[in-house]
Amino acid sequence: MTRLTFHLILHTHWDREWYLPRAGFQARLVPAVGDVLDLLDAEPDARFLLDGQTVLAEDALDVQPDWIPRVTEAVTDHRLEVGPWYILADEIIPSGESLVRNLLQGSRDAGALGARMNVLYSPDAFGHPAVFPSLANQFGIGAGVAWRGLGRPTGIDRDLYRWLGPDGAEVLLYHLPAAGYEVGADLRQWSNIRQQLVDRAGTSHVAVFVGADHHAPVRDPATIRDAIQAVESGNFVRLSSLAEFFEAARLEADAAPAITGELRWSYGHTWTLQGTHATRVRMKRRHTAIELYVQRQVEPLVALAAWHRGSDHRGLLRAATRTLLQCQFHDAICGCCNDLVAREQESRLTSVAAMATEIGRSAIHAITKHDSDVAREQPALVSPTLVLWNPVPRVRSGIVTAEVTCFRRDVLVGPPSGSQPQLGEGYGPFWLRGDSGETIPVQILSVRRGMERLDARRHYPDQDEVDVVRIAFDANPIAGMGFNGLRMMPGKRAAASRGLVVDHNRMENQFVTVLLSASGRIELIDRRSGERYVDVLALVDEPDAGDTYTPWTLGRTTDCSPAADVSATILAGGPLVGTLEQRWTAPSGARSVRRVLMLHADSPVLRVRLEIHNRAIDHRLRLRIPVGAGDVATSGAAFGFERRESVAFVEAEFPAEHPVRTAPAHRYVAAGSGNRGLALLCPGFFEYEWTKQHELFLTLVRSVGELSRSDLATRLGHAGWPMPTPDAQEPGRHVVELALAPLGDEEAEDIVSLEQMWEETHLPVQGMFARDFVGDTTALRTIGAELHGSGLIFTSLKPAENGPGILFRCYNVESANIAGCWTIQSGIDSATLVRADETPVASLDVRDGTTVRFTAPARSIVSILITASCSPDPESSPAP
Repeated sequence: MTRLTFHLILHTHWDREWYLPRAGFQARLVPAVGDVLDLLDAEPDARFLLDGQTVLAEDALDVQPDWIPRVTEAVTDHRLEVGPWYILADEIIPSGESLVRNLLQGSRDAGALGARMNVLYSPDAFGHPAVFPSLANQFGIGAGVAWRGLGRPTGIDRDLYRWLGPDGAEVLLYHLPAAGYEVGADLRQWSNIRQQLVDRAGTSHVAVFVGADHHAPVRDPATIRDAIQAVESGNFVRLSSLAEFFEAARLEADAAPAITGELRWSYGHTWTLQGTHATRVRMKRRHTAIELYVQRQVEPLVALAAWHRGSDHRGLLRAATRTLLQCQFHDAICGCCNDLVAREQESRLTSVAAMATEIGRSAIHAITKHDSDVAREQPALVSPTLVLWNPVPRVRSGIVTAEVTCFRRDVLVGPPSGSQPQLGEGYGPFWLRGDSGETIPVQILSVRRGMERLDARRHYPDQDEVDVVRIAFDANPIAGMGFNGLRMMPGKRAAASRGLVVDHNRMENQFVTVLLSASGRIELIDRRSGERYVDVLALVDEPDAGDTYTPWTLGRTTDCSPAADVSATILAGGPLVGTLEQRWTAPSGARSVRRVLMLHADSPVLRVRLEIHNRAIDHRLRLRIPVGAGDVATSGAAFGFERRESVAFVEAEFPAEHPVRTAPAHRYVAAGSGNRGLALLCPGFFEYEWTKQHELFLTLVRSVGELSRSDLATRLGHAGWPMPTPDAQEPGRHVVELALAPLGDEEAEDIVSLEQMWEETHLPVQGMFARDFVGDTTALRTIGAELHGSGLIFTSLKPAENGPGILFRCYNVESANIAGCWTIQSGIDSATLVRADETPVASLDVRDGTTVRFTAPARSIVSILITASCSPDPESSPAP
């Protein structure tokens, strides 16, 4: 018989914040880490796994910096395992780029301490994306650990699988037993522990995780090892690191079964806890908005400022990103946490937004050569300018909306000095002129009174009363990642009619008709196919007696349409943009609703803004979208997409935890067949449901009042420590931005079209107005980067992690290789194919100093590091 080797893996699982805020757990963490270091000093055979996240070492060393030599020595000797993650995030809610940033930060921190653990350790995340093995491969990692999300796909309980990513990348995955990472918390029960672990072992090597939530290390592990060895006289028992276990098990793991796809179904093995995707959904929406802003606007601007002007904002950007990552701890971002933790989460998000706004502003100033000090010192040079930026790498034009300001009055701040405030006329008719002299008429969408503060590096702020004017106009083509400058010119220029019709119960353009009934119902008609979608934005409510982990909806839905006739107000009547507003209060008085519908003359997309004032408790409010066709729903995911059928199950077959019928999505979900289909477009992460009745539901608000309950019909037992969470009832104002578009000709499965439609809606051409502008917009003509290759989806333009250059990333959504190329207007010195961790893979040829050609393997992530062929403009503004 084969002799077994039992690997005792000492560890702790440490939620940085959960039922206590971060400070409370840090006060417990520091002595626990001290105990770990003392153990490693006293016992030469001991190893310890610090939960796969470097933030724990950061938190401990912030308090005890004198421990740095001890930690570094233990990590360098591979006796203390740290990383590869910076934090143990939820892996479903953050974007794919956030997962990359997490591993970049974790790898950097672990390297600084001596060594990174090369196991993608994820012991408690509520599910895992299909791209998990691909990410591991992109960071040179060949092994992983998971628990929730994976059940028993072969029908029996196994410990090892070969998990294949969409691109074929493979990771040897250790699947934790039903008891999870706590299986060996009490080794006095050795016979029971042994049986369940041996029965599922696929090799002669058996992992025994010894530790639990927020536990200090066991005392005297060598004595424990020796006691078990006395029982296991025919086998081996050793204290091992996680890496040592994988090194040994890999030699015998050839027969491990292969699995593919996302891991979100562990029912029957352990709790899956998929009900957290709409808990504290207001916070999730704010996180999504800030994440999108940082990764798709601020990062590219910082990269372009470095490339063209030599401004280096990488340190500030890294600080903002690090704080953003700290908002992604799985208990915090999933909302299954103490209310104090949720409030600290809100504060962190505010910090990220504030820092990112300043970084982005400084980068734009550098790119446009705008100097706010010169503007203050030489006001005659000032020319109010609207700078347009296209944040996607393809040429775009069409209708753009933006805000500009018109000066009304100085606001004097400080002790009275006898100064008289300057006065202005405020808003008056104007048009825009491009650098080439083109005339661009504008449609005025709204004018409101506001305040604006103009900041300068060497002067006090200038506070002004202004008119804030929201406008729409038809922009000329802008290069991918390119810019254009528009000057405000006084006078009237009428925008030409584009066939947009707006009245109190209808909006229509060449693509769609939107009909509003007196009772608040909305009908969407696809004029291209003739398909009609009736009652597409109905609000439905239902009781939810669940907790922050698990819904318990009782099957009684209530239509939340207006109780009486509701009229629509025309906010914008064209010719470029039409906007209608509806307001009503639900019959129960539990919520009031403002719904704004917007239609552009050049687009089939119906843009929607919902403002909901929630006063209800223990309920779930959703948006119903009848599609009327299709077998599956296609939704965006991290570096890819998922196709999911509706969820059906027999409750009696799942006594421990009922599967949820909802699912997570990023960016979009689409369903339909033939010429009938609809796409729901959201800024980032959201929860949806696809039903057998061919309906989509979008969760708007989920209100619950307990962290964990033990009396649910949908889950047996407590999933966390019980405590009231009144903030999770989500009282107050919710703002939801979304869009709806009819699809035809099988577009519901056309990923490229869906991604581009999402970009047009939620990442449009950006208008950035500077009332004190003294820069040079003609210098913007040499800036641009374009991605070519059907089936390639852009995800990132960022500064290199180390050294010069900028990184371009995309992924291939097709199941075949794609020939792609990047074209950079300003010239290329070198181009290198790199992994996501920016390790060089191969040099790429540069043609004509502007073009880099590459091959994107099927469903793969492609990262290319490019350096410039010329020095940055020496006249740029200095970095802050």
